[in-house]
Amino acid sequence: MSDATPETLEAVQAQTVALVQRIQGGDRKAGAALVQRASGRLLAMIMLRMGPAMRRRHDPEDVLQEVWLEIFKSLRTFDPARGVPFGGWAATIIRRALDRLNARDQGRPEPEAAFRDPNDSEPAIVEEAAPISSPSLQAYRRESVEHLVDAVEALPAEQREAMASYWFDELPAGAIAERMGKTRQAVYMLVSRANKTLAAALRSEADSLPASWLMGPRA
Repeated sequence: MSDATPETLEAVQAQTVALVQRIQGGDRKAGAALVQRASGRLLAMIMLRMGPAMRRRHDPEDVLQEVWLEIFKSLRTFDPARGVPFGGWAATIIRRALDRLNARDQGRPEPEAAFRDPNDSEPAIVEEAAPISSPSLQAYRRESVEHLVDAVEALPAEQREAMASYWFDELPAGAIAERMGKTRQAVYMLVSRANKTLAAALRSEADSLPASWLMGPRA
């Protein structure tokens, strides 16, 4: 596993954005490719944000299905030119889905699910999402994601925050540094140390999708 660099993050973002733009242009195969490419990462994001207690009450894959539906309903609103990476945009949808789940648990009114601009008259990309919006990860992949999440949760707190912000939310090092009150170089060091720890923890799964994703997704 190589150390984190801005070029690595840019490559992650560029490949994802290319798929999203194809979907926005009506390419159905690109939608299936995005689900295949990103489901492991989104599931890991969901599991980390749920925490162990919430995961005992709810199946994270049920949340993943809800998140994919919302992503495809809202995908026309995603514009990389606004400066928000796909990971950060998806993280907002994940947080809203988990807020709704918490509200159900506590018997509170649920927040709105819609992420779309209420003034947007364009139809949602539901017809493209319908056949692929409820992915069920194969057992080996679910197990790999769970292993990854266990390894991330075992990291020291600062490494965990830096790693999740950089790789999952796709935030640039400068934004993470500002959030954590550190220098960019310190953030790179935290991510690099987390990468090395995760590489060792996932060594037996070197060919699994979550492990290879940490090294940069393949085209």
